Amino acid sequence: MKIQQALAFRPRRTATPPDEISLHTSDSTLREENPLFLRGVELGYGAVELASAARGATPWVRGAEAGLGVFSAVWGVNKLVAGESWLDRVEGVGSLALAGQSGLLAAGAALPGLELGLAVAFAASEGLIGGLDAHRGLVEQSPHRTVAGAMQATVALSSLVGQLVPALAAPALGVMAAALVTRQAAIAHSPH
Repeated sequence: MKIQQALAFRPRRTATPPDEISLHTSDSTLREENPLFLRGVELGYGAVELASAARGATPWVRGAEAGLGVFSAVWGVNKLVAGESWLDRVEGVGSLALAGQSGLLAAGAALPGLELGLAVAFAASEGLIGGLDAHRGLVEQSPHRTVAGAMQATVALSSLVGQLVPALAAPALGVMAAALVTRQAAIAHSPH
């Protein structure tokens, strides 16, 4: 029962249905669409990326990658099985891509083409969801949703830039970390 509660979420939508619109609806559903489990996975992703950049592939970092892979896979399967919208399924696929990428890194597997493909799939799903969420926030005049969505798209873009252009990996990691923290703050401070 506790596991079901931890994995519960409100389906993602591109807009609030007309019968549910109120002054703060968009901001108030933001936390329900991004429950603590998901936010924990996102922060874990940021922490593992920072640790990997600072320490390299140490046993601790590989263990953290493995843990991130497991939790990301759980979230991805949950979104694919229980998701009600196409955005839920996009998020599920992105989470499974992150799980696969984390698994490869944890195992020390040298499959750069597969790793890059998984990184692109993860970034594309996060960028799409973030961009649509930012647009929804603008349309519904929801500042918390707008910031959270824009920062999610920024995380996706900076992650991809860091993968594709190694010379920009350090600045991209800094941007990603700042965007992750800003996104979490926007969600945490949104009305209930």
